[in-house]
Amino acid sequence: MDDKKLHFREKGNFIEESKNSITYLKKKEGFLSKILENEQMLIVVWTLDGAVVWFNRYTQTVVDIAVEEQTERIDVSLIIPKDIISYVKEHMDDTEGVNIRFKGENPMFLKNGIEIYIMWHNSVICDDEGNKYVVSTGIDITDLKNAEQRLEEANRNLLILNEELREQQEELSEMNEELMAQEEELRQNLIEIQRQQDELKKSGERYRLVVEGATDGLWDWDLITDTAYISERWRNVIGFEKEEVNNYYETWTKFIHPKDVKTVIKNLHGHLEKKTPFYSCEYRVKIKDDRYIWILSRGKALWDEEGRAIRMAGSHTDITERKKMEKELEYMAFYDPLTNLPRRDVFMEKLKVAMADARRHGKKFAVFFIDLDNFKTINDSFGHLMGDKLLKKISKKLKACVRETDTVSRMGGDEFVILLPDINSTKDTDRVIERILELLNQPIKLNNHELYATMSIGIAIYPDHAKSERAILKNADIAMYKAKENGKNGFRYFDSTMTSDVEFANIIKKV
Repeated sequence: MDDKKLHFREKGNFIEESKNSITYLKKKEGFLSKILENEQMLIVVWTLDGAVVWFNRYTQTVVDIAVEEQTERIDVSLIIPKDIISYVKEHMDDTEGVNIRFKGENPMFLKNGIEIYIMWHNSVICDDEGNKYVVSTGIDITDLKNAEQRLEEANRNLLILNEELREQQEELSEMNEELMAQEEELRQNLIEIQRQQDELKKSGERYRLVVEGATDGLWDWDLITDTAYISERWRNVIGFEKEEVNNYYETWTKFIHPKDVKTVIKNLHGHLEKKTPFYSCEYRVKIKDDRYIWILSRGKALWDEEGRAIRMAGSHTDITERKKMEKELEYMAFYDPLTNLPRRDVFMEKLKVAMADARRHGKKFAVFFIDLDNFKTINDSFGHLMGDKLLKKISKKLKACVRETDTVSRMGGDEFVILLPDINSTKDTDRVIERILELLNQPIKLNNHELYATMSIGIAIYPDHAKSERAILKNADIAMYKAKENGKNGFRYFDSTMTSDVEFANIIKKV
């Protein structure tokens, strides 16, 4: 009796424990199912023949498959891209537990039209009956993909900036070469040429070091709120106290040089209206010590889906030294560095303008061709340095003898030319000649020496003596040589007999 009761009691306990175990397993299975259903990743179970066995609720939400379609009749290609399915089948072997990771490079579109990228992880599992299944889990890597694209864009922008800098350096190098060629053609003395070449080389090196060592100022402009982030270096240059600047458009415009505002606005609007791929502009801005510097401003805008510019970012580069160099090179290309007088090219341009004005209004003008007498003797006796100082003194005296509208130019060596536009008669030229000869009759003091410099002057008047720029300059030169033949320290007006005399002299020389 006791054994039988004991048997039934043990059997009852076993049944109760089994019920508890089943209940526990069901709860555990439900808990795990709840986790899988709510996990924010795509989970798909499918067979190698392409049939879908199961997928979680998140997958249903993303792919937009109706509930009634959740059967094995659904092909896995509706959820997983075909190239991934092919890749999995190609790299799958017969071993259970194989893991295959595949990063999707092609976008996947959600039912709301949003574009995403998925990293797929695939595993092979087998059930108790030996059936093989593939478990694919997909993780959203869209942020990572977008970050990669932004990095590629930043690298492309960096390459563009480097290319622009290289082109600027090449342009500067070409300008230096042109300047050197001009110096050689203008018969400058070797000492002066060498000095200028050394100065240009040093200036070029200084500019290169400035460019290589410069740190750009960065800015990020929110066009909707009109606020901008300014990097620390640029805040220190301009004098902004905070890194965020409100009313940026109006604020920044106040710092721009008044003469450059229109250019900046034009270039900015050109980019915001998508007329140019990038914003780029060179202009002057006032910094915190109330002086202006030149900057190169670059940037690129971001547009929304409606085509409205919403954001713009870029950099400011201080190019003050480069602008200064360009100005110096331009000056040295057109003006003699020793006397600061215009070179031949400048004189010929002014002569061309005077010729056109005289023809149009029936006016006269005169050209003086001047050559110092015995300048070589002074150079040989006192040295080239003293000769250079004498040329500077002569240049100042010649400028003092003419009007502001007249032009005194150094043609090279000890030769000068003067253009007197808009004259009435030889009385006007005679007065200038008298002033020149009167000044040169006085001794010139140089380094405790008193030098007397004389010169021979030839004058040609338009239209009496020539009717073209080349001819009037040539005839003034001929008249100057006639003045030298007459004993120097004097002047001669051109006349037609001088041409035949010069031609005859040339024939005698050939004989």
